[in-house]
Parts: sequence; C-alpha cells; structure tokens
Amino acid sequence: MFKYDYIQAKLHGMHSKSIIRENFNKLKKINSIEKLAKELFPEDSFLYTGSEIYNEIEKKYKYKIFGQLNFIAKYFEFKNKLINNMLLKYELDNIKLILNAYFLKQKNVSEMFELSIINILDYKKIKNLDLSNFENIRAILSDTDFSFLIPLILETEYPFIIENTLDKYYFSLLVDSLKSFNKYIYNNMKEILIYEMNWQNIIWAFRTKIYYKKTFKNVADTFINHNWLIPVEKLEPIFDLTFIPDEQEKLLNHLPSSYYNFILNFFNKEGEFNVIAFEEKISESVINHYSKFFFIENFNILPIVSFIYLKYIEYNNIIKITESLRYNLKME
Repeated sequence: MFKYDYIQAKLHGMHSKSIIRENFNKLKKINSIEKLAKELFPEDSFLYTGSEIYNEIEKKYKYKIFGQLNFIAKYFEFKNKLINNMLLKYELDNIKLILNAYFLKQKNVSEMFELSIINILDYKKIKNLDLSNFENIRAILSDTDFSFLIPLILETEYPFIIENTLDKYYFSLLVDSLKSFNKYIYNNMKEILIYEMNWQNIIWAFRTKIYYKKTFKNVADTFINHNWLIPVEKLEPIFDLTFIPDEQEKLLNHLPSSYYNFILNFFNKEGEFNVIAFEEKISESVINHYSKFFFIENFNILPIVSFIYLKYIEYNNIIKITESLRYNLKME
C-alpha cells in the first residue's frame, strides 16, 4: 500500500516555489535573461552567455521538473495508469513538434522534453533522422501506440487536425484510467475532466471557425465525443457566427448557462471575439480546478494528479518567459 501522506508532504515542499500564479507574475517582470537565470538557479553558474543561455535555462528547468515527475512515477513503481497517462502529455507534445517539422519540411526539431519514464518514442533514432521525410516519420511511429497517426498524416494537409486527434487520444486515456478508483476519486476526476473537455471542444470550435475558416461539417467528427459532455451538435451555432453586434446572445443561448455567460465576456460591442484572452482565461480556470485538489486533507491520488498538471503548466510558463526575453516580447 502506497503512503499518500509521505508523498503529499514531499510534493508540498516541491510546490512552494513552483512558477505558477504569483510566482509566475513576479518572474514576468524580469527584464533580462541573466536576472532570470539568477532567480531560477541562484546557486548555479551558467556555462553559456548570449543566445545560448536561453537554451541552457530551458534545459536545466526541464531536468528539474523531470526529476520531480520521475520521483512520482518511481514511487508508484511506474504502474499507476492515471499517473502514467497524465505524464503522456509530454510525449504527445513531442509528437506534435515532430509532425510540425514534417509539415514545415524541417529536418529536425529543437529541444524536446524526453520523459524517459514513458519511453514510447525512440529519441536517439529521432535525433538522427530527417523529419521532413515521411518514411522516417513512419519509422518513428510504427510499433508505438501512435501508429494510428500514420494514415492520418497521409490523408490531411492540416497539422492542426492531427494535433487535435492527439488531444482527443489523451483525454480518452484519462477517462479510461478512472475505472479502477473509488467513487470519491472517480467523481472528482470526472467533474474536472468534463469541465476541461467541454472547454477543449468550445475552444476548438472557435479556433477552427476563426483561424482556419472551417464549417461545422468540415470538423464535426474531430470533437471529443462523450456522453458526459455538451453534445457536439450544440456547438454548431458557433460556426454560424458572423461577429456582428448582439448575434452571439441569440446563437449561443442554447449552451449551458455557465458556459454561455463565460463566453459572452469575450465579445466586444462590435461583436468581435477575443480568442487569445478567451483561451488564457479558460487555462487559468482549469488550473484553479486542478489546484483545489492539491491542498485537500484526505490522503489519496488527487493532490498528485494536481501536482502533475501544475508541473506541465509551470514548464510551459518557463518557456514563455525565456522566449519573451529572447525575442523582446511583452508578457501580459
């Protein structure tokens, strides 16, 4: 029997300095990469200066988070299905990078998060292959759980469709992982996954409508379809929006009130929709939902699930900060 009190105490210690929320907002104000390096790694000296220091910071922080996640997986002897499936998100992001390189005809990709505790992709092979060649992509994916992507890569010219397919796959694994848990764990995880998947579908509808100019018919079968969720057909009116004043209130009022009211906040008086602010606010809301598990008093797997999710957000926050400094971009 695993001692949840022990691992929760360890994770609380690790979490105190995580780069999320207030800590993230504090670091966003730093105006030089050297100051960021000193803030993140006060005891370390850096081998590089200039442009190389950006990569070194990202790499060092990646290995820091890798160590924390590896501690969790190892504690559960790499056998906990839910934990392993949550960690799979890093692997899915790597596949997205690889496929993006293929579609852009790039021979290789930048630094990936090689989470060897999952050990599905052969990273040594990947680093030595020309990723612009389809036969090499086939070799990478064959004999892995992701071989189902191979025909899809041949059939579509839109990499965003494949990325969404990977997201659907990830959520299907998480839902399947819940079967072995007691009612308390199952219901709490079900609640947060419903919330996250519903918003994933709504974001997908707005993105494919606004950025890719797709109709509902074009993408109807690409949504996450589960009996827990808002029925996919209820998302069709999003594709009928022409972004003129007041039409959103008439077209979207069939959605559940909590979703409807949230969405209306991101239309301006002219009827334009702010996709970026919308996605950022949803991300913040999902983080809050996961965070509430972290400090529960019951000793169970929920705080560990929360920690893993927050580590993923933290790693991406570090990338955002370093890239904003690298390219002199303002962070809101």
